[in-house]
Formats: sequence, structure tokens, C-alpha cells
Amino acid sequence: MKSKNSIETKTGSLRWRLTLVSLAMLVVALVALDAAIYTGLRQRYYSELRTELNSTVKHSFDVTWLKDEKPAKIARLLSAPDVVAVVVRRGAYPAVGRKIGYETPLPSIAGPPTNADDSQAQFNIDLKSRSDLISDTAMPFGASSRDSVIFVASKAPANATLKRLLLAELIGTLLVLGIVMLVITFVVRLILHPLDRMALVADRIAGGDISQRLRPSTASTELGRLATAFDAMLESLAASLTSERRAHEQASRSEERMRDFLSDASHELRTPIAGLQWSAEALLRHGHDRERREQLSFEIVRQARRASQLVGDLFAMARLDQGLKLERKPFDLGELAAEEIERIREREPRLELRLASENGCPLVADVERIRQVISNLLDNACKATGGKGKIEVFIGRSGAFTELWVQDSGPGVPEADRERIFQRFVRLNDARDSKRGYGSGLGLAIARGFAEAHGGSLVCTEGDSGARFVLKLPLSGRAERNEPARVAQAS
Repeated sequence: MKSKNSIETKTGSLRWRLTLVSLAMLVVALVALDAAIYTGLRQRYYSELRTELNSTVKHSFDVTWLKDEKPAKIARLLSAPDVVAVVVRRGAYPAVGRKIGYETPLPSIAGPPTNADDSQAQFNIDLKSRSDLISDTAMPFGASSRDSVIFVASKAPANATLKRLLLAELIGTLLVLGIVMLVITFVVRLILHPLDRMALVADRIAGGDISQRLRPSTASTELGRLATAFDAMLESLAASLTSERRAHEQASRSEERMRDFLSDASHELRTPIAGLQWSAEALLRHGHDRERREQLSFEIVRQARRASQLVGDLFAMARLDQGLKLERKPFDLGELAAEEIERIREREPRLELRLASENGCPLVADVERIRQVISNLLDNACKATGGKGKIEVFIGRSGAFTELWVQDSGPGVPEADRERIFQRFVRLNDARDSKRGYGSGLGLAIARGFAEAHGGSLVCTEGDSGARFVLKLPLSGRAERNEPARVAQAS
């Protein structure tokens, strides 16, 4: 059953169609030319023959000395090269001057010898019935009053020439058709070569090579426009296939990352949940011991807090993967950093915290996301220093960006691990403190994701005494407001 949107295309041979049409037009033209030449020459030959006949008749009137001559002599003397004079005298048989050229016989004039008048009558009848003869009757001044002269001209020489002309035209037409057919076949093949090229390109594309193109040298011709449209269709198909392939690859990578993420998340959640379960069971067994009960209660709170933080980090990573929509508004980065430093100072009184900020660091960004980035960097520095070192924060401008440095006095990060620490669920033994608990391994990945969502970056470099984390965010003039942002998931 044919689809309503399908169009049935006739696929007859275009090469043979063009060849046959060209030959048909040529045949018509040659036949018309041959007919015109034949008709023109035929009229010319017959006109010349009629002119010669009339000239012979006219000259016969000037002959006066033939009055007493015999009919046979009169007929012979009045005849011209292509015109025969026949003298008809009452009571005598017709006298013929000579035979017409090409031995074309006149009508029978012998007849029955018994009656000359009947012979003359029969001769006149036969003469009128002959289409290959033309005649004219005259009464020359020099002939006897009893004589009449019939001048007869034959069309045989002209007809013979016309027959030879027809034969020559037929042979010439056939030769011309044969030669032209060869030329037309070559020319048509040359003209249709671009279509053969299109078919070849289509076959190669069907074989998997989507890079094939026609690239016409002239795009203004019919075949050029067809080739250009063909290339445009191929570009569209190639773009569609590439987009579909990329989407499939991206979906495959997303699915693989999601499996890895769920596997890591379940592994990370298993520890605090198992700790909660063990502490709760131990609390039930040792509930009568007050000191033990307090220890177990503290452990339950610690594990619950860790699980809550891990769930919050997982939720933040999921939002980054789905495309984070930022709520941008203007604020001062220096003031925001000062608030977070005061929070750390109250929690960690033994830490030495310093803030150096240039005047006026305005941003147009999501305040809470940037606050979370700074908080993650400061918390990471606290864990690296063990809560009793030094943390320095510097804020300034660098070209079209605002930079925020967080440098600690901890052991630093090896150069080989400075990029790996931004991957999910990665923790370095040197950068954690068992007394302060283990992080989820998602803080730096989340911080970089928020930075990239704003069009910035977050990297780890070598500091003066420890690790230095550099956050770069575009200035207010370069920021775009309220646009959903997606960041690539770190592998």
C-alpha cells in the first residue's frame, strides 16, 4: 500500500529519451529540408521546361519558307533540342520531328493504316492522358493552312534528375542521422555525467561515507542548482546523523556515569547507615549504662549528620547534572567572603584567618551557590590544617574576572593529584583529619560545578606553604542573568 506522502517517480532512461527526442527532431528537420529542396528543384525544372516549350512555339511563327514543305520536314525543322514538333495535316498521319530525349516515346501514331483521321484522334487522346508530357498547339505562319503543329516536351529528363536527387537525399539523410546519433550519444552522456556523479555519491553515502559531496563548479545552472540542493540535503543529513550520534554517545556516557554515581553513592551511604544501625543496636543493648549511652548517642548524631551532609551533596550534584538554574543578582564578593570567614572563626578559634580584598568586587551571580563554593573551600582548608594553622583569603581582579584565593598552611596537594581531587568521591589521606570526620568527597566537585555554571573556573595550585585554590568568576559586565547552566560531570 502506498503512503499518502509518497510520490511515484517515473524512472525511464533519461539518456535514451534525450537521444530519441533529439533524433526525432533531427529527422523532422532533415525531412523538411529534403522536401523543400525537392519541391523547389521540381518546380524549377518544370518551369524551365515550360519556358523552353513556349519559346519554341514563339519562334515557329517566324518561319515563312516552310509553306510548301512536306509535313515530315516541317516537323523536323520546327523541333528543338527538348521539344518535338508533330505536324498534323488533314487526311494524313501525324508527322513526328524526332524522338524526345531519353528515348521517351510519344503516343502511338502509327495506328491502323486504313484511316488517318482516326489515327489523329487517337493520338490526341493518348497525348492528353500522358502526365509525363506537356504540349502546346500552334498554327505557324509559314505552314500550310491545312497544317497544325503540336509541340510536345517530356518531363522524363527532369524526373530522372529528381529521382537521383531523392536517392542522394535519402543516402545523405541516413549518413547524417548515423553520424549525429553517435555525436548525440556522446554529448548526452557528457551532459548527464553530473547525474551519474550524483548516483555515485549517493551509493558511497549509502555505503557509509557521509563525507562525500558534489561541490558544483557553477551553481547557477540547472544541474548546478540540483547539485547544490543535493549537497545541502547531505549536509542536513550529516548534521542530523552527527547530532543523533552525539546524543546517543552522550546518553551512553550519562547512563554510565549515572551507574558509577549510584554505585559510589550507595557505597558512601552504606558507611553512615551501617554506623547508625550499629549505634542504635548497641544503644538498645547498653541503655542501662549512662556513660555508654551518651557515647552511643553522640555517635548516632555524628553518623546522622554525616549521612545528611552526604545526601545534601548528592542532591547538589544531581542538580548540576540536570542543568542548574542560577538565580543571579548583584552583590559584593568581598562582603560574602567576610561573612564566611567570621563563621569559620567562631567555629575554629585556633585558626589564624586573614582576608585581603580590593575595594569594589561586584558580581552578578547566584549568591547562595557562590557562598557554598567559598564555604567548601574554607572547610576543606580547615580539615587540611587540622584546625590550628593559617588560612589566607585574597580577592582581586584579573582582567575580565574576579579572583578569590584560599590558601592554607597544610601539607598541600601533590601536583599529580591537583586535578584528581575535583573528581567525585575522591579523598586524599593527607588532606583529612580523623578527629574531624571524613568528608563525602563531593565538596570540591560541587564547588567546581558551581564555578563553571557561572562561566568561571576553580583550580588547585601550589601555595606558599600549602595548597592554594583559585576561584575565577566573570565580572558583572560579563555575566548573563537567569540562564540555566549545565556542567560536564567529572569522571
